[in-house]
Amino acid sequence: MKHILSIIILTLTGLQSHAQNITGSHAYRIGDKITKQVVEYAPDEVSFANMVWDLRELSDLDKKHEVSYLDVFGKDNLLAGVEDNTLHYYEHRNDSLLLWGYENNLAKSVYDRPILLLKTPLVYGSRHVGLFHGRMAYCERVFSRVFGEYMVKVDGTGMMLLSGGDTLRHVSRVHLREVTVSRPCPQISTDKALKAYTDSLPFTNDSIRAGLLGDSLRTVTDTYRWYALGYRYPILETIRTETQGCKPVTAAYYCPPEEQQTLYDDENEQVRKQLADLDRQNAGTGNNGDGNGQGDTQPSALSRCDVSVSGQTITIDYDLSEGATVKGLVCNVSGMVFRQQSQTHAPGEHYRMQLDCTGLRRGEYVLYLNVNGQVTGITVSL
Repeated sequence: MKHILSIIILTLTGLQSHAQNITGSHAYRIGDKITKQVVEYAPDEVSFANMVWDLRELSDLDKKHEVSYLDVFGKDNLLAGVEDNTLHYYEHRNDSLLLWGYENNLAKSVYDRPILLLKTPLVYGSRHVGLFHGRMAYCERVFSRVFGEYMVKVDGTGMMLLSGGDTLRHVSRVHLREVTVSRPCPQISTDKALKAYTDSLPFTNDSIRAGLLGDSLRTVTDTYRWYALGYRYPILETIRTETQGCKPVTAAYYCPPEEQQTLYDDENEQVRKQLADLDRQNAGTGNNGDGNGQGDTQPSALSRCDVSVSGQTITIDYDLSEGATVKGLVCNVSGMVFRQQSQTHAPGEHYRMQLDCTGLRRGEYVLYLNVNGQVTGITVSL
């Protein structure tokens, strides 16, 4: 399957390397309470590095959406997020945020294989896929087995323009896609019996995949969350849920920076101070870069660059605004080089470089592009 990704080449400077070492936290915390604004916002399906998300004309629906985080009695590893009269059960495990289920007055869903919601650090192009499984009771009368697949990816980075003239840099957009199948169990009449049934007939990876292919009634949920460095919770969140034969249901929530600044959050407060200091340094040196490849950069010889992966071949199509030497390197995450190629061209359009990766194991690699000393790296899947 061909995958195309637009990128902009970035200049790496000492200031940028310094900013890459600044880390905050996006972990949910027991005791936190935040208020989101219900808004109208439709995300672009295509995103890339150096995006500018303009929220200056964001439509506020004059509704509030309150969220609070509580501990779960008897479950030291879990915490509960309360919103819209629904409890969502989360676990922080190392660098991952997992969803273990939810419940409200109508339905209760419990997963024995959770859904990955977030994995830090937020690296542009990082992508994680997996399968989930659990059970659901609706109105304590309809009992079902639920299962599916998820994909979570950092599909965009850039800056966010806010109403009032403020600008947030170091923003990452995380896309979560869930495909869910619900398989009714008409022979079951209690939640206890449903648990005993699913425990006695566990689903393997193959059976979950077969169920996704065999069941025509599926629910697809696309959630986009915009995280800003120095802020714990997403600044913006959109959710679109579509079940076959039904009209899609959408929602969008905006949690302004000033709302999160009221939290006692020393870790992220220190990050915001570090970023402010870095901005002052940038201003003093005339460098407007945002420090992590997500803001304004110096002009590049590369005016267009499309990267596509087909089978075991990486193709780079690009235009040059000035003469340049373009080098492409395929490496693992440790920096070991497996494939490389170099081209030198005069200014012009429609240049192409192809890197044959035949023989490499399937998986994720980092493609580094060096254009006259300006370097960027993106994650590619072979």
